[in-house]
Amino acid sequence: MNLIAQLNEWYELDEHNQIIHTLEGMPEKELTFELKGHLGRAYNNDSAYDKALKILLSESEKGAEDALWNFRVGYAYYCQYKQDKALPYFKKSALLGDNTAKSWVNSCEKDLESASSLTSNMFLNNMDTNNFNESIKPFFWVEHGKSVSVCLNVGQYKIEIFQSREEEGFEGNGYDWGSLATVFLEEQKPELREVVKLDPEGSMFCAYSSDADALKKFILSFKEACENDSLIRDLFSRAELD
Repeated sequence: MNLIAQLNEWYELDEHNQIIHTLEGMPEKELTFELKGHLGRAYNNDSAYDKALKILLSESEKGAEDALWNFRVGYAYYCQYKQDKALPYFKKSALLGDNTAKSWVNSCEKDLESASSLTSNMFLNNMDTNNFNESIKPFFWVEHGKSVSVCLNVGQYKIEIFQSREEEGFEGNGYDWGSLATVFLEEQKPELREVVKLDPEGSMFCAYSSDADALKKFILSFKEACENDSLIRDLFSRAELD
């Protein structure tokens, strides 16, 4: 207990190197789970995140249900700009009762969302027109001044998907594609629901928006989903007949 009190005192005085020196000088067999936690914290505060992770992860089994251990691992990953690895540890720490971890969960999620948006925008900006048009076939892109549309002449592409529910009245017409796209937006791209609008007709599926980037994100991801047979069938199982 005297050692723990001393470690905490050094921590308050920002004497992290003293903590590291003391604990690293102890025999391995004397380094308990709690002491390794203090050593990991000291390495984190000394910006030696790889060393912090090495010592903390050596106690993964004991630390799995420990809020403080999960927080320290999450912190080490976060400070290395590895928010994707940090997030599950912060979430577990918060679940185990560490209220401080909740704000770090929010920070991770915002960082990851921003990174995803940036990557997506860079991809869209770097994709030339010919490659884009080729990648979305048989859908096709139409520009109308202040808005843009993406359309599909129905009747050939993925007709087998709609035939799986033919007895319920699905024909694979534009309205059926609209029903499928509605489920896709709700479950896969909810952030686009307010900016991407659907306007199907009997022989044509059509989606439009005044935000060209948003519509590009929609059609690229929708086409990708269409090429994933198990995913598109799962989504279509929840489509409602118009």
